[in-house]
Amino acid sequence: MESTALTLTHTIQHTVTHDHIVDVFLSGRTETTRRAYAADMVHFAGLLGVVDNNEAVHMFISCGPARGNAIALDYRNNTWRGNRRAPQLTRRLSTLRSLLKVARMIGLVNWELAVENVKHRSYRDTRGPRESGFRKLQMRAEQRTDAKGIRDHAILLLLHDLGLRRNEVCSLDLQDVNLEHSTISVLGKGNAQKTSLSLPKRTAEALRTWIKRKRERRRRKMCLSLFSIDVYS
Repeated sequence: MESTALTLTHTIQHTVTHDHIVDVFLSGRTETTRRAYAADMVHFAGLLGVVDNNEAVHMFISCGPARGNAIALDYRNNTWRGNRRAPQLTRRLSTLRSLLKVARMIGLVNWELAVENVKHRSYRDTRGPRESGFRKLQMRAEQRTDAKGIRDHAILLLLHDLGLRRNEVCSLDLQDVNLEHSTISVLGKGNAQKTSLSLPKRTAEALRTWIKRKRERRRRKMCLSLFSIDVYS
């Protein structure tokens, strides 16, 4: 919140220049998105032979449409290493497009990126373990009485009953769980704010058991992350 306020104050008091375009571009986005965009710009800066993202962006958007698209085309062709790299390259080109979109919006440039993404065949096996496989995993977790088994049981139910993504589960904190109202606050993909979801009875009970074990075994400073293993028995 403080970072956003500072960026807004700077925007009001000063004309946004090439030196500040990266800050404006990243402000207001989730931490995960900020990290991904920043990593993409670091990679692009490396191709240009500079180490500073602001300098790389300044060089790129100052080139104009002809030279700018030529640089992006070279970037695409030099980065392309077959079908396995295509999704990563597509994301990096999308970062450049988004950056130019912001630059156009605030009047720094009047051109856009015309370089197309590389064509690739996308395939993801999303079948998962199926219901029978989930039951086996659940039974194994239920049979364990150690902290890891209790934790894994709660994680499995969140993944299965609420359909949460892996990253959504990993980012959960203790304060996100409200056992009194059987709800959990989840930061969904692409969202800037957490959404409150209702917990099925068995999932709420599994979380209650895990949180109780976590608190019992860590009387001193306890990690706020919901599923961190700071207990071992």
